Amino acid sequence: MTPEIQALLHEQSHGPFDAQMYLLNARICQFIAMAKVKDCHHEAIELASNIVSSLARPSNRDSKESAYMASLIRTSFEGLAMMHVYRAEDSSASYIMSSVESWAFEQSSFLTLSIDFGLRSYLRGHLTSQYIRDKEGRPVLDYILRPRFPSMREHMNIGNSEPDLGLLRTVLTMGADPNELYQAGSVWALYLCLFADLLTHGLEKKQISVYAAALGFMIKAGASTSIPRSWLSARVAYDAYSYIPLFQENSKVVNKNNRFAIRWPDIEEATDLTQEAPYYAVRDLLECFRPRLGTQVDWLKGLLH
Repeated sequence: MTPEIQALLHEQSHGPFDAQMYLLNARICQFIAMAKVKDCHHEAIELASNIVSSLARPSNRDSKESAYMASLIRTSFEGLAMMHVYRAEDSSASYIMSSVESWAFEQSSFLTLSIDFGLRSYLRGHLTSQYIRDKEGRPVLDYILRPRFPSMREHMNIGNSEPDLGLLRTVLTMGADPNELYQAGSVWALYLCLFADLLTHGLEKKQISVYAAALGFMIKAGASTSIPRSWLSARVAYDAYSYIPLFQENSKVVNKNNRFAIRWPDIEEATDLTQEAPYYAVRDLLECFRPRLGTQVDWLKGLLH
């Protein structure tokens, strides 16, 4: 927008004119109209990606205006996402498509989409204990702990690339269960596997501190102190929920035993002998993180008591 046009808008509106919000409102009106036209559903979803990404910018995500605008598109977007059928000819690079393509499998909603993109203001006004308790499919905690965009650069400001610690604390306080069963184990086991894999395949120092803090929140909330081997060696299918697969399993990772050895080096035998099946004490699993976490491991192990 040229300075001349901006000045004209200021003059006509008798004060500062927020061109960004004007464009957002225009796009929302266009989206709602397109969502009603069957032949425009794919284009409407792509437009929604633009809208949600804009609402999720650091300058917007905590504002009341962002929450209000998100509420305007919620019903239309959920309807489109539930009807979405993947077609190769409709392939898209839109960030929102990773959420849409796993919508039915995860039994997602606009609330979980808001978690993916960090629409904090909307979540503060709409996320409830009952939703957390009653949601079927992928648990709310898992959306937070295993973010949709783990490989996204922070400066791009596109969705959550690491656990939102404030939201994690809130959801745990609202009754989310760290040990809720999901996929090939529990939310807690999946998170431990994710962290182990991230440390193996690269994680910045700043991100390590965030993921480690999330470990602490989970332990304080009653996360199990021992986990069966099968849960710790499962393929956690990052490509099913992540915009960019965290890593591709190479030829060295051909079975559960190899996967277990890579995640949990130097642990060969079950370390929780109170169980009939092979179980591993979380305090011993945490020791595998010591090369990267240092003395934080001692703090985390202290929380287990």
